[in-house]
Amino acid sequence: MKKTYRFLALQLLVVSSLLLSSCLSGSDSSSITYYDDAAITSFSLSNVKQLTTTTDSEGNTTETYTTLDVSSYKFAIDQAQHLIYNVDSLPVGVDPTRIVCTATAKNGGYLFVKPLEQESEDQFQYYSSSDSLDFSTPRTFRVYAMTGQNYVEYSVKINIHKEEADSFVWRPLITESNELRALSHLRAITLGNQLFAFGVNGTETQVFATDITDGSTWTQVTPNIIKPLSAAAPYNIVKFNDALYLYDQGTLYISSDGLNWESIAQPSLSKLLGGSTSRLYAINQNNQICVSADNGANWTVEDMDADGSLLPTQDFSFVSTPLRSYTSSNQLLIIGNRNITGEDAAQIWGKVEQTDNNAEQQTWAYYHLQGESRNLPPHLENLQVISYDGALLAFGGTPMNASTLSQFAGFYKSEDAGITWPIDETIGLPEGFSTNADNFAFTVDDNQFIWLICGGSGQVWRGRINRLGWISTEQYVTQ
Repeated sequence: MKKTYRFLALQLLVVSSLLLSSCLSGSDSSSITYYDDAAITSFSLSNVKQLTTTTDSEGNTTETYTTLDVSSYKFAIDQAQHLIYNVDSLPVGVDPTRIVCTATAKNGGYLFVKPLEQESEDQFQYYSSSDSLDFSTPRTFRVYAMTGQNYVEYSVKINIHKEEADSFVWRPLITESNELRALSHLRAITLGNQLFAFGVNGTETQVFATDITDGSTWTQVTPNIIKPLSAAAPYNIVKFNDALYLYDQGTLYISSDGLNWESIAQPSLSKLLGGSTSRLYAINQNNQICVSADNGANWTVEDMDADGSLLPTQDFSFVSTPLRSYTSSNQLLIIGNRNITGEDAAQIWGKVEQTDNNAEQQTWAYYHLQGESRNLPPHLENLQVISYDGALLAFGGTPMNASTLSQFAGFYKSEDAGITWPIDETIGLPEGFSTNADNFAFTVDDNQFIWLICGGSGQVWRGRINRLGWISTEQYVTQ
């Protein structure tokens, strides 16, 4: 590192430089303009050292430093508060103690940096774009104007992630809940900051709720519906347009809080499927897919390219995802099982929904995914599917009929809209996971946490891919 100077020495150095420049220009007919304003106008990094750890088959670990190009990470310069920082954190493992940075001063000003250990507040050292600095803590940069009369100090912080971007971490919220362990036919759904668990105790459905930031404290909720909820209620609860919809014993209800419910209509349905961004979907008593564009008051039969006998009869999941390639359009999927001897895959139907009311609606298409196809849709009891990290994620229990899968072998991921379903290598089962074979709830909340609520054991697990929890803030970078 460079030799350290006190404040007075710095002033003398700046003034000397100005005098020298003045003398050198004496024989030149051109004039030199000196500026009083001081600022750092750009800050960047190029290469850093990153520590990577690898483990061989025998459990031996090796640590290696490699060079990583981070020139694409932009730095924000807050000229009002004199702060400099990278909006997107550098990858985990970057060594903060050996970083070479490039800083530019306005109008050719002079740059200095405060040592980590200084004898006085005005002790600084020369800044050099070729010397590495220790950014394990924020560093103070001082920039002098060309005249040497004014200076400004900046606090420079380099943010580095503390966790691997694509790692998934499960955390146990409850190891044993007497209320939840007594429930069967579990289903979970979120609304705002609340997560609701619907399950059957005896012949009636009970409802428990927790805050999505908690998960360890559950409160029983008693819906203000005159008739007790039937054992079919957990399979007919969906979220649509920031409200919950429930179809039970011939009546369709709506609630904005999970406690207070209002009757909408009494349609002839066999299964309430779910909602897209603009419509509500169900299967009627004639085994036809139907749709409501007025929040469930009226229903219209949809076109299907195959017979309704090919629709699932149990373990339904309905997934709606916006299509990036087409505005005002959603990819809709119905995924579920039929209990038929010889069947080895779940049933899938799909369509592209155009949300424009004047657009011609597409036909529901049956996916012929059986037998010779590889990575078939998992044919597992209590199959549940969510949309997660740009893909579909499925989880189920006991293999059904001709399925060759194993119970709780992992989570199945589809990145091609339901065509193929290999096991996801990123997300594994929680260590110590325990549940009845076909009694659990699997869902995702608005913070991208996946929840597992386990019947029999009463366990509650929550986890997410690390990068989905990172805050990304777009800011202008002052140059």
